[in-house]
Amino acid sequence: MKMNIDEIINSSESYDLEFKSAKGGFPGSFWETYSSFANTQGGQIFLGIKETPQGLRVDGLDKSTIEKYKKELWNNLNNRNKVSANILSLNDIKEIETNEGIVLGIRVPRADLRIRPIYQWQSEQSIQTRARGRL
Repeated sequence: MKMNIDEIINSSESYDLEFKSAKGGFPGSFWETYSSFANTQGGQIFLGIKETPQGLRVDGLDKSTIEKYKKELWNNLNNRNKVSANILSLNDIKEIETNEGIVLGIRVPRADLRIRPIYQWQSEQSIQTRARGRL
């Protein structure tokens, strides 16, 4: 995982790199990116970095927000009503301290073929539809 904040800020989003502000709460779009990266070659997601017309900007998070987001992340990763599988380990989550606050780096590895595809549940209806399809 890229750990140098200058290197991160001088990057741009790509097929395996995504930035999310996360100032207004844990981004709901995280789960789409998580499943996309898991089903392809893997990738990195950085929470606390905002895309602006002038480029990327750290709008870092404070320690209590980081702790709250990590708890929400682990709770949802282990909730089969949210995503089909947790493929992350503690080593995949890193806090990067900057002058502007903390950035949360999450490395999503490629999911093993035996558990792909990794998918997120969209709604109560999709949970029921998928469950019926397996019976």
